[in-house]
Amino acid sequence: MESRNRNRWTDRGCSESGSLRRRLGRRSFVGVALSMCLAMPAQQAPVQKATAQQANAQLGEPTIGLEAPVSEAEFTAALLRFEKLSSRRQDEVIEAVVAAIAGVEDPWLEQVRALAALELPGEGGRHRRDPIREVARAGDDPSVGSGALAGMLPFPASVHYRYGLRRVDPFEVEPRDARGRRVSRSKAAELLRVARLESLCAGHAPDLDRALAALLARLDDQVGIDAEARFLERWRDGSESFYEALDRTAGRMEGVFHYDAMLDEWVRELVPKGHPDRTRLAGGIEASLHGFQTAFQAYRSYRSVREAVALSLLLDPRHDLPGRLVRFQENAAGADHSSRECVEVLLGAHGGDLLAAVDAFLAAAPELPEDMWCGEHRAWEGINAAFDQALQRVVDAGTHTSAVVERHRVARRAVQDRIAATARRALLGSL
Repeated sequence: MESRNRNRWTDRGCSESGSLRRRLGRRSFVGVALSMCLAMPAQQAPVQKATAQQANAQLGEPTIGLEAPVSEAEFTAALLRFEKLSSRRQDEVIEAVVAAIAGVEDPWLEQVRALAALELPGEGGRHRRDPIREVARAGDDPSVGSGALAGMLPFPASVHYRYGLRRVDPFEVEPRDARGRRVSRSKAAELLRVARLESLCAGHAPDLDRALAALLARLDDQVGIDAEARFLERWRDGSESFYEALDRTAGRMEGVFHYDAMLDEWVRELVPKGHPDRTRLAGGIEASLHGFQTAFQAYRSYRSVREAVALSLLLDPRHDLPGRLVRFQENAAGADHSSRECVEVLLGAHGGDLLAAVDAFLAAAPELPEDMWCGEHRAWEGINAAFDQALQRVVDAGTHTSAVVERHRVARRAVQDRIAATARRALLGSL
């Protein structure tokens, strides 16, 4: 269970962290984001000019400027017509919608496009070699991995980041219809096309799943977690990986079936030979189970915080974080801001630069304990520390953290509404 966020607003603020911020390798698109790195609210003034209609528009009826919005009835009728088209025509319509969205200009959207355009780790058949090599086992399937996050997003995902393997792989789910019945490959492809079109018409940027995977790859900066990640993916509890099962139960073993052999293997593989704790952990089920749970909680803290940071930077504020991450937007009791809002402040303090916000978090994030089975890892404190360092930028700009959050949210709602309105008009024009 994550600790409650303890961030606070003070008139005094705190000092900058200076050269602590580090980059995890430059890419060709970094200049796009760096051009805004030190921009302060003066450059965000257009955001404040967003009309009340834009700021409060519902996802169902987006508007742009003075152009008439596509009514819900028109949109529903267009979707029905789309579903009756051939697969070739459906692809053509989606291409036309994506091409229309390409004309929407926005600094945040440009950064998302740049992230999505990256060659992601593992693409092109060039998988990175694991930092900690795993002993091959008969029957291991390297494509098996936790798609827990990819399956809970408010937009369809075709790729997902693989912790432990440090690469991005295709994400596939068993296709089923609205009644939960399995469907043919052709029907599954049709359902995916419809889902993609609906996502675009709801205002989600094209290839947002690729942008998310790129941010997660950048945020996964500590290789000491890899062996634990692979172990928790390889062992299964029914149809779930052990990570998914324990994440669902917040680390509690009640209701999660485990094997004594699994705990024995965990000690053999993850506790180095000669370590003074190895004999104790291998001496009985109670000791090994406690060590396993402690290590899992450290890994869960590390991974979930990074997923929350990435999604806080990418999701429209009207969308909640996925269920297992929602605690990061509901932990503001006793403080001015939730963790999600603190990330939004961090982004605003760095002029809307996604990469600068990520790197500021990484510079402040605590290191994993060397012995994960006996040390607590409070990964969320990286958000706290980065927020505290961002306060000075906010104070120097003569504003308040609540105002920074509101500017960010108005801007994000406005761009999602523009994408949705553009996509819906392009859909009607393409049929």
